[in-house]
Amino acid sequence: MEITSRQTASQENRKVLTAALTRFRQAKGEAQASLVPEIIAKFKGEVDFQTRRARYVERAFVSLYSALFEAPDPAPLLERARELEIAASEARADAERAKADRDAQAKELAALRSEGKQVRLRAA
Repeated sequence: MEITSRQTASQENRKVLTAALTRFRQAKGEAQASLVPEIIAKFKGEVDFQTRRARYVERAFVSLYSALFEAPDPAPLLERARELEIAASEARADAERAKADRDAQAKELAALRSEGKQVRLRAA
């Protein structure tokens, strides 16, 4: 991503600037005076680079913010999904109860039919 590459470039520029400042501090007299234009140019370059980087990041932020601002609020949809999940859970529980009731009634019917057959056999 371009933001990452700009961060890396910023770190590299900072190292170059630090090295130039170290050379400047170590120099004495006329040598130090001759390094002033170079140091000023490097600082100006760094300020320009940081300004461009800040503008790029601000544009990226505004772009992202605009996209998020225009997106619909997810709260009503999430609330509706939660309500549907609760309703589905209740429906599954009702279906399980109905199945259990059906199975119990089927067993009861089978028992009654068995008793009816036994009564008929005794009567016969």
